[in-house]
Amino acid sequence: MPIRLIARAALGAAAAVGAIDPCSAQEPGGLPGRFGSGRFEAVFESSGRYRFSLAGDTLRFTLISDDCQGRRNALAQAWIRDRAAEFALTNITVIDGTGAPPRPGMTVLVREGTIVGLFPTGSEAVPATAAVSDLSGRFVIPGLIDSHVHLATDPSTGDRRALVEQRLRHALHGGITAVRDMAGDGRALADLARAALVGDIESPAISYSALMSGPSFFEDPRVRSSSRGVTVGSAPWARAVTAESDWPLAVAEARGTGATGIKLYAELPGELLPAITAEAHRQGMKVWSHATLVPARPSQAVAGGVDALSHAGLLLWEVAPLPDFRRRSASRPRWCAVRMPLGSRSSWAPMQSALPAMARCPTCTTSWSCW
Repeated sequence: MPIRLIARAALGAAAAVGAIDPCSAQEPGGLPGRFGSGRFEAVFESSGRYRFSLAGDTLRFTLISDDCQGRRNALAQAWIRDRAAEFALTNITVIDGTGAPPRPGMTVLVREGTIVGLFPTGSEAVPATAAVSDLSGRFVIPGLIDSHVHLATDPSTGDRRALVEQRLRHALHGGITAVRDMAGDGRALADLARAALVGDIESPAISYSALMSGPSFFEDPRVRSSSRGVTVGSAPWARAVTAESDWPLAVAEARGTGATGIKLYAELPGELLPAITAEAHRQGMKVWSHATLVPARPSQAVAGGVDALSHAGLLLWEVAPLPDFRRRSASRPRWCAVRMPLGSRSSWAPMQSALPAMARCPTCTTSWSCW
């Protein structure tokens, strides 16, 4: 297959730019080794056979057969996507996520990975250096954010790297441009986040948390899997904490894993939360909490200053009798079905008062029914 066609197959390319002759009498110099906006910066007119692989922003060729020494030399190196390249999406319908009506016939101009222009197609000139794609009949929306994923609960089994990369690639192709991981093996998460950042893998941007919980939670097999190789409860990404914990040190070590947030899981009394959140905020970290921390109820988590609550179904523990977390840790029943006398509507007053408090903080809630 001619290299020109390989480039198109690999990158969905339009016309290539520039032209060199790697098989001329003189050995070519200064081959760019870069591509941008789905286009090679070199055109090879004769044929050679190569396999290609595209991983994130890196394109590599494997030689099958080629008589052209210049082309072999050129394709022996990795080709890196040129993020400085411009491209324009024309005649597209824009849904901007603000609640405004869809806007058909728009042009989106992107430079260096950032949207720098949005205007009706034809109302402004598109730079001559930009690659143009006519997307009539297509739609563009803001990137979606999956705010609760678990990518590295057990990197040795169910979360092996190849499987996780496949999940991330599918998420990105489905329009998810950022994910928030809610606790796992910090070593694997740091490597995944770096790979996503530099373009080694096709992936949404990855933010992740370091977990803090009372000691009983660390009997859970999930946290043992994510702490392989270290003493359970001592890992900076999965820390058992008590009232005697050194909060500045615990938060600093969590921050050192590359995490941007602290996840509070369970067996934490309400009186500990202000100290944890204050120190995390002082060090520039967010605090993401289960809606109920047993014994801390939702209102105590909100009063403690957490930035987000997970599992909206757990808000019912504001009014329901709290379970014994130690018993739950041993058997891990699902706390989805709760028997409680509802009585009059006034019995829900504590929960109703907690919701305005969340709005004032503000504390957001993600909706998951079980934990």
